[in-house]
Amino acid sequence: MKIFNRILILFIVLCPGCESNHDESLVDENNRTIIVYIGRDNNLSGSEEEKVSSFLEGWNGKNGNLIIYEDLYQASPVLYKIEHVNGVNIKVVLEEFTEENSASSEIFNKRINQVIQLYPGNSYGLIMFSHASGWLPQDMLLNPRSLLEDNGEEMELSEFVAALPDNLFDFIIFEACFTAGIEMAYDLKNKCNYMIGSSAEILSPGFREIYARQINNLFLPEAQLTEFVREAFEWINNQTGAYQSGTLSLIKTSELTALAGWLKEHIDKGKATAIDVASIQYFDRYTYHLFSILRIITPGY
Repeated sequence: MKIFNRILILFIVLCPGCESNHDESLVDENNRTIIVYIGRDNNLSGSEEEKVSSFLEGWNGKNGNLIIYEDLYQASPVLYKIEHVNGVNIKVVLEEFTEENSASSEIFNKRINQVIQLYPGNSYGLIMFSHASGWLPQDMLLNPRSLLEDNGEEMELSEFVAALPDNLFDFIIFEACFTAGIEMAYDLKNKCNYMIGSSAEILSPGFREIYARQINNLFLPEAQLTEFVREAFEWINNQTGAYQSGTLSLIKTSELTALAGWLKEHIDKGKATAIDVASIQYFDRYTYHLFSILRIITPGY
C-alpha cells in the first residue's frame, strides 16, 4: 500500500441488490462467519492494530462470528475471535502458532478450513489484507507482491484460487493493491459471489476508517457491499492531496462467464495489438503499464 497521486475513481461493476459452539444444528440463516486474514509479516506499516481496533469498536456481536488470523512482522501468528461480552468487544485467542509462512497456499488453506470447522456458518465472508500485485507471478517485479507476502515469500493467484474452497464465500474484500483486474476476477468466479478490490494501489490507511461503521452491514443476511464501497469512496473523496486518490470495484462474479463470451465474440484481437499502451488509462506506476483497461481484451478468456 503506497501513497501516490492519481484521479479518484469509483468503479461499481454489476452491483448486487446490494464460547465456540460447534453444533451445526444451531447454525441459522442469520449466522455468517467472516474471516479476516492479515498477512503483514513484511514491510507494510503497522496499521493492523488500528484496523483490528476498528473491528473491536464497531461490531455489535450479532449474526455470526468474526475470526481474525494475524501474522505480523517478527511475531508469532495467532488466530483469535472477537467476542461481544457485556456490551464490550474483546479478543479471545483460539490458537497461537509457531512461525509459519502465511503466504503459503498450504497454510492459508489450513487456516481457512480450521475456522470453518470451528465456526460453521450459514454463509461466509473473507477480508484479505496484505501486499498484492494481482495476477502477476512471483518475482515479476523488483518489489514483487503477488497476493500475500511473508518475508519475501509470495502466494500467486493460481495458488490462492486453488487454496480456496469452491463456492464458499458470499464475498471477498481485498484490502490490497491491484486486485480488481479482470484476470483475477475471472479466476475467482467459482470461489465467491462478489468481490471488492482496487484496480490501482490502495493508499494507507486503506479501509481502516470504514470497518467500524460497516462491519455490522457485512453480517446482514444480504451483506451491504454497495454501502461498504460507497462509504469507502466518500471517505477517500473527503481527503486532501494524494490521499484523495483511489479506485474501487464491486464485481458480481456470476456475470463474468457471460462477459468473457461477449468479449470473445466482439473484440478484434488483431486491432488490439496495434493499440498504443501509453495512450490509454493505466492503474500502475510501472514502465510496462501492466494494469490497464487494455488488459480486459487479453486473449485466453
